[in-house]
Amino acid sequence: AYNTFSTENTKANITQSMILNTPEGISVSDIRSIKWNQQDIFIIDNSNNLYYSGFGYYGFGNNIAQQSLIGKYQKDTNIEAKQIYLLANGYNSVLVLDTQGKAWVTGYNDYGQLGLGDLETRRDYNQLQYDNNGNTIDFSKLKKITDTSERNITALMEDGTIYTWGKNINGQLGLGSNENILKPTKLNFFEDKGKVIDVQALQNNTIYLLENGDVYMTGQNSYGQLGNGTREDSNVPVKVDISDVKEIYAGLNHVVAIKNDNTVWAWGSGQYGQLGTGKVQD
Repeated sequence: AYNTFSTENTKANITQSMILNTPEGISVSDIRSIKWNQQDIFIIDNSNNLYYSGFGYYGFGNNIAQQSLIGKYQKDTNIEAKQIYLLANGYNSVLVLDTQGKAWVTGYNDYGQLGLGDLETRRDYNQLQYDNNGNTIDFSKLKKITDTSERNITALMEDGTIYTWGKNINGQLGLGSNENILKPTKLNFFEDKGKVIDVQALQNNTIYLLENGDVYMTGQNSYGQLGNGTREDSNVPVKVDISDVKEIYAGLNHVVAIKNDNTVWAWGSGQYGQLGTGKVQD
């Protein structure tokens, strides 16, 4: 791991576990949520306070670029935070959901992952509230956002509605094109398929789990990660050759699913044996 959070004001590559310091006056039992990317760490305590630490190359939503906070935390005084999502795994793009149900974004924006309609990096918080048609999105109904992807974002609402935006060069947003999407756009594909109850993201894919146990995927298929017996990419959701699924989990380029009978299934990249089949193959 790359240590940007040591007690000393130094950086070092470390090869063993370390104890992560918490903000002053905050114990582990006080922490409700913790997220980190390649260079920064974000903590929300039980009183909805947001703390951050790390390199801060794109700032921490406070309009200060490259604010290094190595070895210490700073408390954000602008937002009462309910949850925080990383909009690009390791790429310093952040969405904070506040206690009023409003969504605020800041950070790197090279593929439009902030959802603000442009490619401009932000170093202060900007409210994300409109879809591509100018309709207001009620983020108080947000169920989850995929925050393990390569700058492609999928937001699942409590009623199963899906909004998607950001990087789309492999069609991973499922909208029928390979153009990057700069504002949240509703994905209507599942209106006659059933309610989506979970979404996950691989590096360049999105997975959708339906209430009836069906699984669909979009995006890159170089490793067979779409699970449909081909290696062809798809910019619309395709049904995976599996059913009766109750849980899905995403790796970098592979998927693990648990069925209702508690059997475990895996597909996609197996070049490092990550599928657990005893073979090193996709």
